[in-house]
Amino acid sequence: MKTFNTYQKISGIPAKYREFRPSDNEDKTWAKAYEDIIKIVESESDAIIGIIGQRGGGKTQLASCVGGFVLVKAKASLKYSTAFDIFLSIRDAMKNGNEVKTIRKFTSPFLLVIDAFEVTHNSDYEARYLDHIIDTRYNDLKPTIIIANLKEKDLLKKIGHSNASRLEESGFIVNLKTVSKRKKYK
Repeated sequence: MKTFNTYQKISGIPAKYREFRPSDNEDKTWAKAYEDIIKIVESESDAIIGIIGQRGGGKTQLASCVGGFVLVKAKASLKYSTAFDIFLSIRDAMKNGNEVKTIRKFTSPFLLVIDAFEVTHNSDYEARYLDHIIDTRYNDLKPTIIIANLKEKDLLKKIGHSNASRLEESGFIVNLKTVSKRKKYK
């Protein structure tokens, strides 16, 4: 029998956040964002949810907790990946003609979390695949969370006009204006 930690590992939740629980974060802004996202996820919506803010503010932590909710409470599937890893997977699959199978890894789970979205370079290649993945999920009424170290206007520009329109229709952007939990280096 697989354990919860095994499911988290298979889903791609970063090891650093697998033991973290929502009650571990005492920030009220973070807690409100968690509750707002859970409401959308529970409604089985086609929502695109952006999580933005400074580095170290709890964005990945937040999405990991939502992922844990999806796995445990909703008993649904989850795929957590960085944008860069999505592209590496697709490029690798192209060598073997397995693009469709690889793309399904990102379109079939109930919830997809795309972290580090800011590292995409907006090449036609990346834009087409990301748009296809997000559009497929939207049409199948599956929520997608996009995490980025960007400002709201920059995220909307980065995800493209169609996805920005979809986000505005059925989703929202969480701007975590929390204090970085990471040590500051001088």
